[in-house]
Amino acid sequence: MTNEISTKHIRLFKSLQYLRLQYSMYLVDEDLRKNQPTIADQEEGFFKSLGSAIKNEFKYNKTNKLLVVKNRIDAEIKRFISNTNEVLYSGNQISSIVSEIFKNDIYYLEKTIFSTSIVLDGEYNYEYEKETLNYISMLLWNKNDHLLNMRNSIENIYKDLAKQPLSTNQKLLLGGTTALVLLTATVPALAIGGLSASGITGGLAGFGTAVGLGGTMIEGVGLIALAELLLDGAIIGFTYALLDNHNKNEVKKSFRKMNYNAVAKMLAIRCYVMYVAKQTMPPNVFKEKTSELLQMLQDLKSDTDYVLLVERQNIEENKKKIRVFHNLDDELAKILC
Repeated sequence: MTNEISTKHIRLFKSLQYLRLQYSMYLVDEDLRKNQPTIADQEEGFFKSLGSAIKNEFKYNKTNKLLVVKNRIDAEIKRFISNTNEVLYSGNQISSIVSEIFKNDIYYLEKTIFSTSIVLDGEYNYEYEKETLNYISMLLWNKNDHLLNMRNSIENIYKDLAKQPLSTNQKLLLGGTTALVLLTATVPALAIGGLSASGITGGLAGFGTAVGLGGTMIEGVGLIALAELLLDGAIIGFTYALLDNHNKNEVKKSFRKMNYNAVAKMLAIRCYVMYVAKQTMPPNVFKEKTSELLQMLQDLKSDTDYVLLVERQNIEENKKKIRVFHNLDDELAKILC
């Protein structure tokens, strides 16, 4: 059952990537159609003819630029096709597939994490970035600005935590978003219960192996560790309190390998999901999950303090991590209070 869920999530993600690329092609073709030069009328007066020539010159220049854009889109579509073996969902199928996959997602958190994979997708270059994101947003949420608002929120939280603006290369916060899709796929199985803490990492490793990602590293964080941190931070499925000491230490080890910029990115995602959870969860459930999350954050901060002050390792990097934690206090106060 879990593998079936995983397959559907990945297939949906890949389908949305392809539809986004196809929609880019549709938009550039529309712009090319609008910028076709007009045929001059031989009986036009001098000034009218001159005006038409100026307009055509502008259209020629615009068309040449659009043809470059179209070639880039075509190259990305070809790259996608060469990278993809899945049988994809059509645009007409997406609505029913989304309803089926997320039918038990009562707090909209599973769907939110999946959507994070979309808004942080850096695997392909998407021309008409906002327009195509709005198109996918309608398919997923039936709201054309939901995904764009989500991305803007995560980026703004990141700026608050890192105290630095996003560079052009950071506009898409994570390049390897397949791990987030895999993470989403684990949520229904873990939420059912009956899975031991020791079995969690094994299950996640299985997902990684299934798609050839077992050894993938994302900004210094292994796939399994990334999924552990995000799952706990997203307050879905298992919680940090359920992990035994060995697995808690594994999370800490993975966290030590993260640079402060990666820490700020991961905490920004976590804060956004908490923002969603506060709106969708009953107060008593949200209070419990918040307490568990704070326990994990305190453990990670204490471990960072230890590495900095006692072991005196990676001093400058860990100083920056501590500042991110201090900034996180202010961000959580805005979300929780």
